[in-house]
Amino acid sequence: YSEPDPYFSMGDFASAGDYLNNKANRPAGFTVQSVTARPHSKGSVSISSTDVRQAPKINANWLSDERDLKTIVEGLKTIRKIVARPEFEDYRGDEAYPGGDKVSDEDLAAYVKESCHTANALIGTCRMGRTSDPEAVVDTKLRVKGVSRLRVIDSSVIPKLPGGQAGAPTMMIAEKGADMLLDAYDRRT
Repeated sequence: YSEPDPYFSMGDFASAGDYLNNKANRPAGFTVQSVTARPHSKGSVSISSTDVRQAPKINANWLSDERDLKTIVEGLKTIRKIVARPEFEDYRGDEAYPGGDKVSDEDLAAYVKESCHTANALIGTCRMGRTSDPEAVVDTKLRVKGVSRLRVIDSSVIPKLPGGQAGAPTMMIAEKGADMLLDAYDRRT
């Protein structure tokens, strides 16, 4: 069984790169993004200072593995095939980004490198795992290893990106975490 990669995200607005802050100068349009569902690149978050007020060091490390770049480029080519279909005739205008003149893999890769972003799947900074897992920050009951009475109950505990957005798994973690907290409270009272 091979899991699909990439997946596509579509919005009913014209955009590029940072779509929340960088609206395209067009009155109407739509956006389709190529997103790698199973990235091979890994970033890191580390402590930058003993002063807790200092921000951590964040190294997103996007596209550090060439397979991710290739996946997104192939996804862009697939998107173009889909959007060229007759069903999009009434909605399709000129391609704003990366632009219809960008046709080679090299041109598309350059566009991906300049516009890459997270697709809102920020996970894994407090990875959950077995007690024996040296990379795990929390155990399977969401307790921070080596710290009493502290749990992490959000998407940061997800050790590996699910094959799509992290919203539904995050809600399930929150529900399960809430149950764990209630169970722990009931045992104390």
